[in-house]
Amino acid sequence: MFRIPSAPVPVRTFILAVGRDAARHDVRKNHVHSMSRWFFPPAKSRVSGYNSIEVSQFLKPKYQDMRKSVLFVCMGNICRSAAAEAVMSRFAEASGVEVEVDSAGTHGYHIGNPADPRMIAAGEARGYQVTSRARQVTRADVVPGRFDLVLAMDSENYAALGSLASPERSHVRMFSDYLDESWPRDVPDPYYGEVEGFDRVLDMLEAGCPVILETLLGNASCER
Repeated sequence: MFRIPSAPVPVRTFILAVGRDAARHDVRKNHVHSMSRWFFPPAKSRVSGYNSIEVSQFLKPKYQDMRKSVLFVCMGNICRSAAAEAVMSRFAEASGVEVEVDSAGTHGYHIGNPADPRMIAAGEARGYQVTSRARQVTRADVVPGRFDLVLAMDSENYAALGSLASPERSHVRMFSDYLDESWPRDVPDPYYGEVEGFDRVLDMLEAGCPVILETLLGNASCER
């Protein structure tokens, strides 16, 4: 497993190593720590010996004045995209990079509601605060220049965004474009499933978000 270095390293080297490590391991099958538990520990990490404040010092930045933005989109904005907003916000915060992170749903089923309690609980178990309120994506959200990236959680979400987007839609992509081939193409909707489904979503988010952050910084291209 990748360890947090004992001396400062370039943000590109660190984030790529974290992302590749997360993508390489199914944390449940290999019985390794969830990445959030050593990358964003509430106190000193048993693995690295560093806390999240110390981690951020390694990633201080030549990039911190480059404001970037990303919008995550699922169906109802109470599970997958809400969690993606929380996970990405933590990665950006720890790396010292200013990123506007938002989320929305293609449907208005849950407008104004908090995230699904099961998603909130799964996030809290890994140190994430899933606090967003559901909203529906709008045409203005997908206008080129509003967000650097608009990322759909699955193929149906992507198709729905396509109906809103202009012909210039290179910034509208699938979340799984930033995952390797070991992951499914769609981030599965856990809403009608068991609790384990929410953890699976978080596994995928923790694998993809470091690569997305690298892409926003201009240091990586999508994996697929």
